[in-house]
Amino acid sequence: VKDESQGLRFVGKLLESEYDSATCSYGFLILPTKMLGNAVLNFESCSGMRVYDATGTVLQRDKFDKYLFFDVVYDEIPVQDYKTDEVLMVAYMNEESFDKTIASGKMTYYSRSRQQLWMKGETSGHIQYVKSLTADCDKDSLLAKVSQIGVACHTGAYSCFFNDILQKRYDERKPLKILENLYLEILEKKISPEEGSYANFLFDKGLDKILEKLGAETSELIIASKNSSVDQIKYEISDYIYHLIVLMVEKAITWEDISQELSRK
Repeated sequence: VKDESQGLRFVGKLLESEYDSATCSYGFLILPTKMLGNAVLNFESCSGMRVYDATGTVLQRDKFDKYLFFDVVYDEIPVQDYKTDEVLMVAYMNEESFDKTIASGKMTYYSRSRQQLWMKGETSGHIQYVKSLTADCDKDSLLAKVSQIGVACHTGAYSCFFNDILQKRYDERKPLKILENLYLEILEKKISPEEGSYANFLFDKGLDKILEKLGAETSELIIASKNSSVDQIKYEISDYIYHLIVLMVEKAITWEDISQELSRK
């Protein structure tokens, strides 16, 4: 991360946090414990930063310079969806594009063929908002986790990685990913209705019908839990969750909203 006044670079872990475009601020960077204990980098403007120790005292440059700062040019950068960890794409980043990424909060790369910077989504609208940047053990490669707007691939696919070469049988089901994908599928049906879709039947009938079905599924789950086998209970829970997600989409409530509320309990 560049300090314009000193021409320095920092490579460490950028905490996941919302980017504040009004102040160009990401909040805090946690430095490696073995270097400065609980010291943090606090971005106070687009171009400046300060380093604090655990007590909030500003550290002088000579106390941390030899540990943390050096010139860096990254090669190809793997980019992941911050929610699912799905690899979206790989792109090249040089020093200037790194600086632009930090300053804007949007992933910016360097095209070696065109020899110019390009911000992801500048023309398509498929912007990648930075959630975290992490350097590898040699500090010569960078992993970016992003909030992807739209799709990452120019073909229209969400991820650029869809050409299977070798695949062995394994169970890749991830509960959180399944729930997120189901939410997105139901949301897509609400936005672009499909003839014969059960979700669209519920949306067309309106909130009262959705609540009626959710109430019925709740009753069936209670009865199954009292009288039925575990397999039947799992079936009823799945039905209940499906209708619950329909209600979430109808009311524009996301899994992020639910996660934030759960974290307060």
